[in-house]
Amino acid sequence: MSLFPWVRFRKTKKAIKLHTLLDLHRKIKVGVFRFHELTIIRVQRFGFLKAVSGGDAASLVS
Repeated sequence: MSLFPWVRFRKTKKAIKLHTLLDLHRKIKVGVFRFHELTIIRVQRFGFLKAVSGGDAASLVS
């Protein structure tokens, strides 16, 4: 993990959790999310369907 000093993780385990969201109709979003992956999926628009869970997740809907 010396290649990524910004990663704070257990020294005995070598892994990186990378959040990517691929959207072919809009820009590709890559970043550090404050929400769990399932929360992000629930608030995304899938064609005519828009599912929103409560709390801060509603602020993610554009």
